[in-house]
Amino acid sequence: MKANPEKRFIAKPDDGVCGKNILMLHTYEDIETLQPKVQYACQQYVNNPLLFGHTKRKIDFRVTMLQIKKDNKDLLYFNHHHQGRIA
Repeated sequence: MKANPEKRFIAKPDDGVCGKNILMLHTYEDIETLQPKVQYACQQYVNNPLLFGHTKRKIDFRVTMLQIKKDNKDLLYFNHHHQGRIA
């Protein structure tokens, strides 16, 4: 965020659907506004998303990943059950 102030991030609560309760994060201080007992999926905001078909619907492909730093190495773990959808 500091290196590139043009980038925006969104935080989606894990119990939300259809865009409910999504928060826009502009600064690191905005992270402090997140509720401590709620789990969020955070991602970079895409201003002009790829749209599908004549109805111009958004598409996404979700991949779950865990990154751990151990002994100065980055370890990445991927969940092999991915989800693709058109919304």
